Amino acid sequence: MFKPWSILSTSVIIATALTTISLKQASADTITGAAVADNKTQTVTTPITADATMVLTATDVNRHQNVATVTSKVPDKASDTKNDVSVTTARDKSQKQEIVQTPDKQTSAGNDIPTDIQVSHSVARDDTSATETTDTDKTSESASAGKVVVNQETHEHTNSLQVATLTSFQNQRTFRDSNRDSKIQARSGWVNDNGQRKYQENGHFISGEKKIDNYWYNFDNNYVMSRGLTQLPNKIVYYNAQTGRMVYGYLWYNNDFMYFDDYDGHMIKGERHYGNNSMEYYDNSGMQVRDAYVWAGNTFYYMKPNGDAVKGVRYYGNGNMEFYGDDFKQVRNNYAQDAAGRYYLTSNGDAFKGVRNVGNSFEIYGNDYKQVINQYVATGSTFYYMDQNGLAIKGIRHYGNNMLEYYGDNFVQYRDKYLIYGHKRYHFGRWGDADTIDTVDANGNVVAVSKFNVWDTAYITKFADSTLGGSHDLKQLAGQNVTILNKTQTNYSNSSYYYTVRLANNNIISHVLEQDLQSSPVQFHVDVNQVINWFEYNKGRLTYSMYGSRNGADGTADCSGSMTQALYEAGAKPYDYLYSTESLHDYLTNNGFKLIIENASSWDAKRGDIVIWGKRGFSEGAFGHVGIMTTTENDPYFISTCYLTAGAKGSAVQEVRYNEFAQRDSYPYYYVYRQM
Repeated sequence: MFKPWSILSTSVIIATALTTISLKQASADTITGAAVADNKTQTVTTPITADATMVLTATDVNRHQNVATVTSKVPDKASDTKNDVSVTTARDKSQKQEIVQTPDKQTSAGNDIPTDIQVSHSVARDDTSATETTDTDKTSESASAGKVVVNQETHEHTNSLQVATLTSFQNQRTFRDSNRDSKIQARSGWVNDNGQRKYQENGHFISGEKKIDNYWYNFDNNYVMSRGLTQLPNKIVYYNAQTGRMVYGYLWYNNDFMYFDDYDGHMIKGERHYGNNSMEYYDNSGMQVRDAYVWAGNTFYYMKPNGDAVKGVRYYGNGNMEFYGDDFKQVRNNYAQDAAGRYYLTSNGDAFKGVRNVGNSFEIYGNDYKQVINQYVATGSTFYYMDQNGLAIKGIRHYGNNMLEYYGDNFVQYRDKYLIYGHKRYHFGRWGDADTIDTVDANGNVVAVSKFNVWDTAYITKFADSTLGGSHDLKQLAGQNVTILNKTQTNYSNSSYYYTVRLANNNIISHVLEQDLQSSPVQFHVDVNQVINWFEYNKGRLTYSMYGSRNGADGTADCSGSMTQALYEAGAKPYDYLYSTESLHDYLTNNGFKLIIENASSWDAKRGDIVIWGKRGFSEGAFGHVGIMTTTENDPYFISTCYLTAGAKGSAVQEVRYNEFAQRDSYPYYYVYRQM
């Protein structure tokens, strides 16, 4: 009896013995097979094309009758050799953006998936073996947007195309063709099914996730390989549009960045921390937020144009400022501090400036938003002092070398007035320092008690003027040690006694008022804040003139005369005469100042820097000028006695922006002295 399958088996064995049929990816690939005809062996070679089929025909030797045909579709090679390259496109948004609410996008699966995501309904698989990833740390930033796609959709594709090789019938799994009642060889590998890429295992198409050659793929319920965004049962992933391999790391997609987890490839949403304490944020659709606010976890973040979250100070709009902590959260209704200073952030996150009431006191924040701490603050002729906590003080303040001030219940410093406090009566001078302290009885009457007794040691104060009756000029004796030889009660000026004293050189001077003596050594140290205070106090009081007293004694002053007087009253050594811009250089260096800049293109100005204009040797008279910086900032203020108002009465002291003032004088040659 004729048995068609026996002829097929014989043909297969003969074909296998003669040659092995294989496919290789090359432009000249061929199929080589063997057929039996007329008791002769014939080799047939057929070039492979994209849609080539492999045909093996077994022929009856006697009847030349076709009895069985096996066809196998060869996958399209073109789809297996392309790499999908993503292009990094930078976006820089210069304007402040609206808050990103990260709304859920409409999805094909109703679970925060963009509408272009493929949804796989296959049974969930264990992904614990999906560990093949690429380095996804950000290594640099592009020139305009600051983000480099490290893991682009460019996995190197290796040929995994597998075509079954016909071998011995005895070694093959078979299945029955119900229509033809024949046995057909089972196979594994890639198949191009009418343009759809599929994968077989043992003759069966697979669905779901599959690791092939160390790469993860997915096949839908129609066994077609997934590409692009895909919803798996437990996560959203991305498969390369050409190779179908799972993508890890950054992906440039629809003009935005996405990130897929380095371990299992799931699409990142929300915060992503990476590198050296950096953070990014991805919205519910997986798109990275850039140059915009994010509201998450009951707090605000701000993402920079390169996608990184802001830390520290952020300026925006017309000079507004915000502050973000080390945890990237925006500070609100709280203090924040960095190396530059301390700030207070309001309920909307903006930094505060001006006066802020706190309990029974208040704080002051400058135009640079920094809190004033351990400093005087002047508003016109009214002075306040902000303590180490930045709060305005009340009551007695001790400072320096046994110095004393007083601030009233309204926080204003006492100046040129008396105060009875306990059993003492204080007099506070023009600079706010207590210059006389008397003992008073229960009725507030002064009890005459001398400060010094015979043979006591005392020192002539730095502010001593002359002896009672003017017989001796004490200015040049300031700071000298004296011995009390005699005391006499008086009621002159702020003194209850005057004394006869002996100098260290044994010269004797009489009628030295008590107010011109002190018990501790005199410290000649210039307080630059007191220098500034001298000018602040004389705003509206002085008229510019180089031909009057020059130091304000008669209501007129010039720049160098007023600076000499201000330095002296702020603690400098007694001056020999009122110096000019030429001779002020030496007076400054003799009182602890150091030349830090000479005519440089710029310098970092600091409050208290004293600036002299005019090259030394050529700065006498109208060819020089001098003043002092009152603020520390990029465009600082500068106060001096000047001719800006053309000599208008009471307007000699002016506080202006230094850069504007220097520009008016064509940027003169200058020197900067700073107290060291």
